Amino acid sequence: MTNTSYNIIDLFTEAARTTPNRIAIIEGEKQISFGELDRQITATAAYFQAKGIQKGDRVLVFVPMSIDLYRIVLALFRMGATAVFLDEWLSKERLDVCCKVAQCRAW
Repeated sequence: MTNTSYNIIDLFTEAARTTPNRIAIIEGEKQISFGELDRQITATAAYFQAKGIQKGDRVLVFVPMSIDLYRIVLALFRMGATAVFLDEWLSKERLDVCCKVAQCRAW
């Protein structure tokens, strides 16, 4: 990479390109390689775009710590969208207020 300013998606993409078979995440008994995670991130980003999520949109991410969480967040970053996180014990009413304050386009 010639860019001297890296962000997390740049670093991930480089790792997926150079070491696709290396394990990226271990979740209990499950694990996923950089290459497979990269393919899933690409598919997830395409799905989000098909649903109307665009660069600059804020998206509430309400997923427990898992491979899925990383897949979703990295897909949003790849698209240029912003992931918004909330505590999982929020009430429905508080969740609605937070979405309005953060101006989330999706969740």
